[in-house]
Amino acid sequence: MRAGVIAFLLVMATAAGIVFYARPLIASDDYTLTATINGKPARAKLLKPFPSGSYYIQLDEPTDRYDWFGVAFGRKSAFSPIGIYSSPFGFHYIHTDQDKGVVLTDGKMEDNWKVDFTSSGVTFRNASIQVELAK
Repeated sequence: MRAGVIAFLLVMATAAGIVFYARPLIASDDYTLTATINGKPARAKLLKPFPSGSYYIQLDEPTDRYDWFGVAFGRKSAFSPIGIYSSPFGFHYIHTDQDKGVVLTDGKMEDNWKVDFTSSGVTFRNASIQVELAK
C-alpha cells in the first residue's frame, strides 16, 4: 500500500515537472484563425501551451522561412518562436524559457512585417503571408 502511494506521488511529481519545463501545445478555439500565402487560403492551426501562455500558429503549408508564429496579447507582440519541439508521442511543445521569440517588427527580422493589434484580435502580414486572429 505504502509503495503504491509513493509510486503514484513520484509519477505525479514527474508529470508536473515535465509540464513545468516543457509545455505541450494543445488546439485552441479562442480565436478564429485565417491565413493566406500569396493571396491563397492556407491551412493553419491555432495552439496554446498547457496550462497557459502565448498562442502559437502552425502553418500546414510551410513557407521557405516561416512555419510557426506566436502571439502574446498581454504584451501586444507577434513573434517568430525560438523553438517548437516535437515529442516522440506526436505532439508539439515549447520550453517555458522560450515563450517569447523574435518580434516580427524587430530589426533582426526581414520581410517588412506589419502587425496590427485591435480590440478583437491581431493581423500580421508581409508581402506573401497574412495571418489574422479575431474573436
